[in-house]
Amino acid sequence: MRLALFVVGLLLIWALYIGWQQERLIKSQEEVKSSITKELEQKKAEKKDLEYQVERLKDPDYIANLARSKYYMSKEGEVIFEIIPSDGN
Repeated sequence: MRLALFVVGLLLIWALYIGWQQERLIKSQEEVKSSITKELEQKKAEKKDLEYQVERLKDPDYIANLARSKYYMSKEGEVIFEIIPSDGN
């Protein structure tokens, strides 16, 4: 009888230990899942922004405004003046 109780006790301790290890593994996997989910949401937002930029680049008016502001290109007969802000001196 004592031997049977001893074996059952060992099996119970072993089962608790295995359950504890699995609980730790599950928690670590949930943390990994959470971080990957956040990264996925960031990538989705970045993709949406890039798709919006691609759509804007299909618009000739946007390209003309971009060329004027970024590369100082002008229409024929147009003069572009660059205003340099003063630094207070």
